[in-house]
Amino acid sequence: MLSKAGFEIVFATPQGKKALPDIRMLNGNGLGVFKGVLQARKDAIDAGIEMQTSQSFGDPLKYNDIYVDSFDALLLPGGHDKGVKEYLESEVLQGIVVVVDFFTA
Repeated sequence: MLSKAGFEIVFATPQGKKALPDIRMLNGNGLGVFKGVLQARKDAIDAGIEMQTSQSFGDPLKYNDIYVDSFDALLLPGGHDKGVKEYLESEVLQGIVVVVDFFTA
């Protein structure tokens, strides 16, 4: 939706490597009786596939290369997969978001 509204989207990961989606939420495998409630909707799955084919998603910045002056906004999506732990516990990302730049801006 942001891309379609004209925003340039830039992704970032700890080491600048392409992220992986939470496959379980996309395909519903392993969700048991909660599959109908927890699995991503078809429109979200389609959007995820489209996102994964974008150049920005395939070539993300490193967290250390995020500078507040280069961006108008910062979006920090959540998630459930194991990779989210590294995202939540990253001192580099916490410093960029809270202590240093974006929160103040």
